[in-house]
Amino acid sequence: RLGVPGVPGGTPRLQVAYIHHSAIALNDKWRSAIAAAARKYGCSYQDVPFCYCDDAVVYETLDKEFDVIFFQISALNQLLLDKLRRRKEQVVSLFTDLTRFGIRCFDGINIEAISHLMNFLHRRGCRRIAFLGYVNNLVNPAAQQKLYAYTLAYQKFEQLDMNLVQECWPIPGHGGPATEQLLKKSRPDALIVGSDLLIPEIDAVLRKRKIRIPVVGCDGVVPREPPDDYSTVQAPRRECGRLAAELLLKAVRNPGGKIGRHPLAAVFQPKN
Repeated sequence: RLGVPGVPGGTPRLQVAYIHHSAIALNDKWRSAIAAAARKYGCSYQDVPFCYCDDAVVYETLDKEFDVIFFQISALNQLLLDKLRRRKEQVVSLFTDLTRFGIRCFDGINIEAISHLMNFLHRRGCRRIAFLGYVNNLVNPAAQQKLYAYTLAYQKFEQLDMNLVQECWPIPGHGGPATEQLLKKSRPDALIVGSDLLIPEIDAVLRKRKIRIPVVGCDGVVPREPPDDYSTVQAPRRECGRLAAELLLKAVRNPGGKIGRHPLAAVFQPKN
């Protein structure tokens, strides 16, 4: 049990889970922030890695009696989305805006951060800046927010060429083939990637073809071996961790209360 100042008699010990892709490193800042916040407020914490977005472990976790479930799942099918909506009072989306479905979230990408990125690449002489990620998603239109931010920022400098936009499902194994498709129809001089999990296989294709261009990730999940010319657009993770702790404490003090939406602006981190 956790004693909370101002709450007589103490409150039940909350159970917290974090569902994420298994490729996320053990020392990932966001993962560490959630675990640390749970420990700080006397909550139990369970790490739930998955290999594929529709793994059984994802559904099993959502069926368990967790009080708060943070999740970072890029690809949502209708069955999974329906399950998340049924548990909308307990789940928190990381970086995919699902508020239209009543699911609270931490925002990741934003137009301002992408604009800084475009300025950076433009100053380096890049004009054909490609985007690889979600393009069409009828199940979860919010997943297209990165493409939306990219489109608005790009058009401040150049007329958008749709040959520079390549659909790619954010699941490992899809990045390499999508990069090959992109290179068949265009020759970009910079590449923005919607899901950092795909960057290793994208980099492998570029190296094989001896193509040396800036590569920018949009999740802030830095690969173990990033490309030579690699930058990121990422959320302020320390602030995310602090706010996550406050949300947990608020949930303890007000069981069943609505926490709402908490947008945190992403920032562009250029290559040093």
